[in-house]
Amino acid sequence: MPDEEAFRTALARGEAAATAVLRKYSFQRNLRDVRHGPNGGVRNVIYHLAIYLGRTDLPPEGFQPQASEIAALEYFPPADVDRMLLRGELAPNMAFLWLTHARPLLALI
Repeated sequence: MPDEEAFRTALARGEAAATAVLRKYSFQRNLRDVRHGPNGGVRNVIYHLAIYLGRTDLPPEGFQPQASEIAALEYFPPADVDRMLLRGELAPNMAFLWLTHARPLLALI
């Protein structure tokens, strides 16, 4: 069953009332980023990225991510993410992801 069909079936069964229902939206390989190293140098980082769409009816305080997987989890309104990007508070690759994936998805809601 394709991800979209399984996602919609789970929502129709009411699974979002007890958990987060997820489906893979996109997967990108070999993204590159240049970051400052701990001793003042720079390093090239290559990574893969999967983006999932999710739906839950749980309040944010009811969502308990696995501690070993996520060190910190916070929810931000879209305008706050825009401001953090403009102030350079997020990794440079986040601008690409926000503008090409997240912002267009929010417009669908």
